[in-house]
Amino acid sequence: MRPFPPEVRAQVIELDGGMCQWPGCGHPATEIAHLHSRGSGGTPDGRRDAIPNLMCACYRHARYTDGETGGDAYGYYLDAHYTLLGRQARHLAAHPERLAWARAEALGRHLARVRSWTDIPASMPSDGTP
Repeated sequence: MRPFPPEVRAQVIELDGGMCQWPGCGHPATEIAHLHSRGSGGTPDGRRDAIPNLMCACYRHARYTDGETGGDAYGYYLDAHYTLLGRQARHLAAHPERLAWARAEALGRHLARVRSWTDIPASMPSDGTP
């Protein structure tokens, strides 16, 4: 895994208060995660490491944003997606690539609501969309 530049990492931690940003999680963040990960095609415009595509995440939710289920953890993985996507998650579970896209888009909308986007550099979209 390639590390983020220190200024990007610091800005994401500041925006997210060092806490996991997965809805309903109150755990301290252990890493910076991509909403649209490389494995799911990256961001639509290719700015995978842009701040609107990054969030603080605890260990478990960082794995989920990457689509990792970890064997016996598949039930937890699906539960987390039900929390995020509601009943839509049940229909998307059979299509991992569509589930990954829906997850990233839902997390992006969540971040746009909870972050102060006025802190994002002028080169980033003001609405927080990746």
